[in-house]
Amino acid sequence: MKTLVNALAAAVKRAPWVVIALTIVITAILGSFAGKYLPSADQNESFAPDAPELAAGSEIAQTFGAVSRIQVLTSSTTGDVITLDGLQAVIALEESIRGSDAGDILIDLPQSPAIVTFMAPVQFAIQGGAPMPTSDAEVKALYTAGLSMMPTEFTSFLTALVSDDADLEAATAELGLSAVSYESSDNFDEAAVAAGSISDAIVSAPTPSTITNEAFSLELIFAAGDDFQTEILRLFASAGLIIFLVLAIIFLVKPSAVKDRALYIAGIVLMLAGLSIALAPSLALVIPGVFPQSWADADLGPILLTAALFYLAAFILWAVGSGKLRRTTSDTLITMLTIGFAIQWMNGYGYLRFESQSQMVQILPILLIGLGVDYAIHMNTRYRQELVSGRSVDESISTAIRTVGIALVLATLTAAVGFLTNITNDIPALAEFGELAAVGISVSFLLMLTFVPAVREVLDRRAERNDRLETEGMEAGEARILPNLIGRTSILPRKMAVATVIVSLLLTGLGAYGMTGLSTQFSFLDFVPTTSPLRDTAITLTERFDFPETTSVLVTGEVATGEAWNAMLSSYSDSVEVPSLQTVETDQGIFATGNSFTPVMLRYLNPESEMLDQELFATAIGLGFGLGGAFPASAD
Repeated sequence: MKTLVNALAAAVKRAPWVVIALTIVITAILGSFAGKYLPSADQNESFAPDAPELAAGSEIAQTFGAVSRIQVLTSSTTGDVITLDGLQAVIALEESIRGSDAGDILIDLPQSPAIVTFMAPVQFAIQGGAPMPTSDAEVKALYTAGLSMMPTEFTSFLTALVSDDADLEAATAELGLSAVSYESSDNFDEAAVAAGSISDAIVSAPTPSTITNEAFSLELIFAAGDDFQTEILRLFASAGLIIFLVLAIIFLVKPSAVKDRALYIAGIVLMLAGLSIALAPSLALVIPGVFPQSWADADLGPILLTAALFYLAAFILWAVGSGKLRRTTSDTLITMLTIGFAIQWMNGYGYLRFESQSQMVQILPILLIGLGVDYAIHMNTRYRQELVSGRSVDESISTAIRTVGIALVLATLTAAVGFLTNITNDIPALAEFGELAAVGISVSFLLMLTFVPAVREVLDRRAERNDRLETEGMEAGEARILPNLIGRTSILPRKMAVATVIVSLLLTGLGAYGMTGLSTQFSFLDFVPTTSPLRDTAITLTERFDFPETTSVLVTGEVATGEAWNAMLSSYSDSVEVPSLQTVETDQGIFATGNSFTPVMLRYLNPESEMLDQELFATAIGLGFGLGGAFPASAD
């Protein structure tokens, strides 16, 4: 480690221009690749690429066609959606979808229309000859009558389309749900386009003033990935602006003249104003009752540009108006520029190594800002201390690198090793995150101990030759507020050592206990901003509805045999024992709801069914079809 640090110190001292030029060249090269390091189109591959469920789903989509479903949540200002307005809304909804370009991708089956609404019992009654209702009372009467006429296997599905407060006898429900089935794709972009076309038709459907429709599906969440990207950009920009302000305070060369102090205060005020502008939309989203909605709806681009202009004005004011504040400005900007270089190096490496990034990796730049700033503060503080003590620029740079560098090497090594433990993880997203975090930390360390001191060496060496290097105020020591505050805490270990240890252990135990209660369950909502309307809709659907989810089962191999038929029949019959599985009770017994090859065929082979196919039934009898629905294992 000492050899490495000494080598870095020697390179900076002997050839600072070479270090600067080499850094810029590497940044340009890796930066060209960094721009191509974009989020993966299929984030499933980042978390479970080898999962058999995903492989089966992909094969089902390729063999039988991909089918997706969009749910439409309907609410009413009156607190009841089973009304005339609710009926008009679902009729307009269906007309809008079928009349749009999305109508071509709807999947209508004989017993399962593409669009099933919570008003299906009313629509069923109207299709059966009932007159169109003209009042809420007539709608409720038709709902009750239509629901009673529905086949048993459909009733449980339709009752799941109304919220948990529904009173089926009185035909009231606070919320309603509609399901739209359509042809999708296993290609992310194509699936997003299909979902978007359905959503556009839903939004454009004319509805009564009391009714609101909200569309939701996983495809819509993925299609709205820009929300996640915007949130990451907002966090990154906020972190950067905060760090700019913090560095401007930490790197302050204490002004002595009244004018310089006034300039410093003016600059800090400008930065605080810029930071307030940048944080205003976030505050309005988090605390909507306190801040106006117009702040939350503001475009992020102009907001960040305005904030950046305030910061730019502050730095220009300092650079032009005061020599000491010019030093503060240069140290702050050099540090942030170097962090930007480190991010480019990391992302460039990420593209060469992984080609596309997982969503977890997108938070790494925020992490590097914090780590890079730590390195810069340690390095710059020690360098200034050496200058104030009377050493030359060359001596101060070398001493700072050789002393602080050893500690930073150890800190970098431990952090990098900690992150690298993830590279053996079976989840690619975690392995990618760990590897890139280690690379980013290492690059930050390298640049902060080479590029930053090299730039400082060039600037200060020239000032030293011209006798313009002013060190007064660079290192204020005990005059600084933070060192004083931190120094006062030393009374705890000196005067109350035992009590300090006891309190520390108690707090650690409390933290450990709290950690045991942390949930480790994964949810797709973890990657949806808390301010997204889709997130609110998803939570409402989960909490207020018992809408059934469907599971596709892929059967491969020689399926056209008696043995395979019997196995599928047995599996279908036994599935009713699965907890939480939705079932339907008929005269023939209890069966799982849904579509499957075996129950459909049994309807064609049931002598008491209206769907009986005599020719098919005769063929089955000839193969040994029994009363229990089984075939001889040898039947082909």
